[in-house]
Amino acid sequence: MNHLVIKSNINHAENEISITSNKYDEIKFLFPYEPLPSFSCHDYALWAILPLAMKNGDHIEIHEPISKRAYDSVKKIANIWYFWIPNFYKKINITAHNIIESNSFEKNNKNLMCFSGGIDSTYSAFKLQQDNIKNVDSLTVHGMDYKFKDTSKFDQLMEKTKKLRNSVFTNSHFVKTNIYAIYSQHKCNPSFTHVTHIFSLFASLSIFEGYEQYLIASDDRLDQQFLIHPYGSNSASNRLMKNSTGNLVTLDDDVTRLEKTKYLAENEFDLNSLSVCGNAKARPYNCGICVKCLRTKSMLLAILDYVPNIFVDNELGNDWFSKIDLTDLNNQMYAFDTLLHVESKNAQDSFPGFDNLRKKLYTAMLNRETNKLKNYTKFQIVKAIF
Repeated sequence: MNHLVIKSNINHAENEISITSNKYDEIKFLFPYEPLPSFSCHDYALWAILPLAMKNGDHIEIHEPISKRAYDSVKKIANIWYFWIPNFYKKINITAHNIIESNSFEKNNKNLMCFSGGIDSTYSAFKLQQDNIKNVDSLTVHGMDYKFKDTSKFDQLMEKTKKLRNSVFTNSHFVKTNIYAIYSQHKCNPSFTHVTHIFSLFASLSIFEGYEQYLIASDDRLDQQFLIHPYGSNSASNRLMKNSTGNLVTLDDDVTRLEKTKYLAENEFDLNSLSVCGNAKARPYNCGICVKCLRTKSMLLAILDYVPNIFVDNELGNDWFSKIDLTDLNNQMYAFDTLLHVESKNAQDSFPGFDNLRKKLYTAMLNRETNKLKNYTKFQIVKAIF
C-alpha cells in the first residue's frame, strides 16, 4: 500500500487553503469574495484526498486535527466504493495523529446548501422558499462546471442567479478550487458514475464548519437512482458522509427532474435564472443545442406546450433526439418521463418526433435488459425461469 502524507496549509495573506502531499499536485481552495472560514478540524482535507487515495490504494497519513465523525465516515465511504466498484477503487488505510472526539458545536438548525443554478438545486432552493424554511446559506463552487481560470463566466452565473439566492439564502458563499481538475488529471472517475462530483462538493462544504446539515439536491428520484447505480451523488451513501458538526442530506429524492421542472414552470418561477447548459462556451446561458439543453427544452415543451425564451436556440425539430445517446441510462430516464407526461396530456400528435422517440427508447430499454443477461450463465437463467 502506497504511503500518502497529506498536509493542510492556511495562507491568510492569499485567502487560500491548500492540501499538499508527497504524491499528488496541490489542491487549492480560494476565497475571492470573503475572509477564510474559521475551523478547528481539517476534515475537508480527508474528503478532498479520498478519491485519489481510493484510485491508487493509498495509506493516508495526516497530522492536522480531524474529527472522529469525519474519520469514521471517510473509512466507511471508502469501503462502500471499494465494494461497489472493486475493479476500479482499492482499499485504503488512514493514520490520523490528532483525532478530536467531540466538538463544542450544539444543534443549531443551520444549513449550508450546494447551489449551482441548475434545475435540481434551483428546485430545492425554491421549495425552501415556498415552505418558508429559514437559516439556510448557500455555497457555489467555482472549478467544476466552470473551469478554475474562467472567472468571467462564473461571475455571469453569480449575476444570473443573484435574485434567487438573495431571496432564499441568508448568506451566499463561494469557493474557487482546482480539485475537480486534479481528479480528472488522475482519472479518478469510473465511466458513467460521476463519483468525484460529490467529493469535490463535500470537501468544499466541510471547510465551512458549524452547520448541522449540509444540503445537496438529488439528481434523480430514488427509484431512478437504482437504475443508474453506482452513481456518485446518491441517497444511500450521501447520508453517511459527515464532518465535525454535520451530515450531508440529500433533498427531494422523491421527485423526478421532469416533476421539478413542472413545479418551477407552473409556480410563477422566473425561468430566466436557470443555467442548464452542457456547453462550456455558452454557460451560464443556455445554447439550446447541447444534450442537456435539448432534454430541458423537451421537458418544458411537454409541460407548457411551448418552449420559453431561455435558450439561444429555441427550436425543437422532429429529429431533436437524434443527438441524444439513448444507451445512456440518464438519457433513457429523461426521455421516458417526458413521453409519459406527453401521453398523460394526450398530446402525442403535437409533440415533435413522439412516435420515433418512443420506438427508439423502447429498443434501448430492451437492449439494456438483454445486456444485463450477458452477466449470467445459461444455468442461472434457466434456474431463475423454472
